Amino acid sequence: MEINNTSKVLIKELAEFIALEYDEIPTPLEKIIDSEDLKLFYDDYEDAFDGTLIYDNGYFIHLNTKKGNRPNTQRGRFTLAHELGHYFIDDHRIGLRNGLLKPHPSKNNTNSHQKIEREADYFASCLLMPEARFNNDCEGFKHFDFSLIENLSKIYNVSIT
Repeated sequence: MEINNTSKVLIKELAEFIALEYDEIPTPLEKIIDSEDLKLFYDDYEDAFDGTLIYDNGYFIHLNTKKGNRPNTQRGRFTLAHELGHYFIDDHRIGLRNGLLKPHPSKNNTNSHQKIEREADYFASCLLMPEARFNNDCEGFKHFDFSLIENLSKIYNVSIT
């Protein structure tokens, strides 16, 4: 299921607003976690999930180190930004809090979860690479080639893909 254009615009604006509250590049995800008083846990959860957001009298993010989600790694940053998407997107956060959405491991998505997973992925991309900063960093390059992609990947601490 695709994200409709209205949702895309709102998600992008929300993610970029949050990212641009901080001057740092790459986006300082740990500062965002702290400012929201979220609890973050890195642990080995075997093959259960990459990351998950749970509500239990507060919000808790769990990232699975067994799946390569370690602090400040490209994979870990994307997974954390994805879980922040679930937290910041009202429908996701409120749904979890009210029991309308169950915490779910990302590898076992059912069709009913595809839309929220795509929304969280899009949020993560916009949070990690806000368009205004990204466009500004592209201006210094005369040609679009692999070296540009490589440099941007390093600047934003994201994967090349």
